[in-house]
Formats: sequence, C-alpha cells, structure tokens
Amino acid sequence: MKKADILILGAGCSGTSLAHYLENFGYTGKIVLLDSRTNFDREQRWCSWLEIPKTMSGLVQKSWQNWTVCDENYSTTQTSEKIFIQTNICSAVFFTLPFKLENC
Repeated sequence: MKKADILILGAGCSGTSLAHYLENFGYTGKIVLLDSRTNFDREQRWCSWLEIPKTMSGLVQKSWQNWTVCDENYSTTQTSEKIFIQTNICSAVFFTLPFKLENC
C-alpha cells in the first residue's frame, strides 16, 4: 500500500519550504513530512546567498550586499546588487508563515 509519493525528512525550514513549493507549483501527489521533533523552538535562523522567493521576502529581517573576507594578512570586500545577497530569516518568524499544505 502506497502511503506517500514524496517523503521529506525534516520539517524545518528546508523541508517545510520544499513541501510548500511543490504544492505551489501544482504537485498533487501525497507528501509526507517526517521529523522526530515536535517542537522547533531550538531552530535559530536561516541564511542564504540566493535571491529569496517573493512569498518569503517579507520574512527577511536583514540582508547584506557587501561582505568582507579577511585574515591577518589580507582583506577583500565584495559587493553584489542582486545575485548573491546574504539574507537572514529568523525561525520564529518563518514558522508564523501560514503555509497551506493540502497534500501533506
């Protein structure tokens, strides 16, 4: 007996986002999110060097277009206007997002 078409291990930011986007893009099969945790209070934040999807852009608390890499002998600062903007989403904000997961 088939119980799931897709099994996602981990219901944190990545797993929940994957389920959300599969459904958003029309996937209609059965999705199972599997996680041993029932409490996600220990989640901290997620950072990304990618452009944040519009559905999550309101969750971004901070972003950087400049970053510096340095050690005791060298320092360089890089700048990006779009492609590699560093963004930060706090888990407490992420888990308030009203995901509508119909097939989970």
